[in-house]
Amino acid sequence: MKVSTIITIILKAILVPIVAILFLNKFNLFEYITFVPEEYQYEIGLTVYLALIEALYGFCENFINSKKASIVCVFFKSETDKDEKNIPSIICDETIGVANINCDIELTGNLGRLRKCKLQMELPSWLTAQVSTSDTVISYAGNLLIWEFDKMFPETGISNQSATYKSKISLIKNTSGNNISIKLEPQMKGIKGIAFKTNGFKVQNGV
Repeated sequence: MKVSTIITIILKAILVPIVAILFLNKFNLFEYITFVPEEYQYEIGLTVYLALIEALYGFCENFINSKKASIVCVFFKSETDKDEKNIPSIICDETIGVANINCDIELTGNLGRLRKCKLQMELPSWLTAQVSTSDTVISYAGNLLIWEFDKMFPETGISNQSATYKSKISLIKNTSGNNISIKLEPQMKGIKGIAFKTNGFKVQNGV
C-alpha cells in the first residue's frame, strides 16, 4: 500500500468524526424529533451525521477520481529491457546513420481529458525523425514529434477509458562525427491535471 494511501485513510478516519461532531454541536436534528428519547438524541445524531458525512466524502472522492487521468510513456530497445525506470541508449552509427526506439503508451482515466491531451518532443537540429504516414497518433513536423490521442477514443461514451498505443520511431542523424549525446523525453501539452510518467531515452550521433 502506498504511503499516500495510508495518509489518506488516516486523515479520513480523523476528519470525518471531527466534522460530524462540529455539525452535531451546531445543530442536532434529533433534538426536535419528539419520539427520540432525550438520553439517546446525541448518540443517534452522531451515528446519523457520521453516516451522512461518510457518504458525502465518498461521493466527493468518486467525483474527483472520475476526473483523473494518467499517461505512462515507456521507451525501450527490446521487450527484454522494457522498464519505465530504465533509460535506453541508442546510437546513430556511421554506416547507416539511423537508430530505432520503441514506444509504448498506456492511457487511463477520464475520456474528455485524454482526448484533449497530447505529447510533444522537440528534436535537436542534428536529428530527423521518420514515422509511418498511416499512424493516426504520432506525427513529425518542424523538428517536433507530436502524439495526439483524440482519434484513439470515441467522442462520447463512458467517462473512464483505457487504451494502449505502440510505435517504433526511426531517428536519422544529419551531421557527421560522434561527439554528441542527448537525453530526449516528451512533454505533456494541452491540459492540466493528468499524471504523466516517462523514462525518456538517450541518443548519440556515433560510436
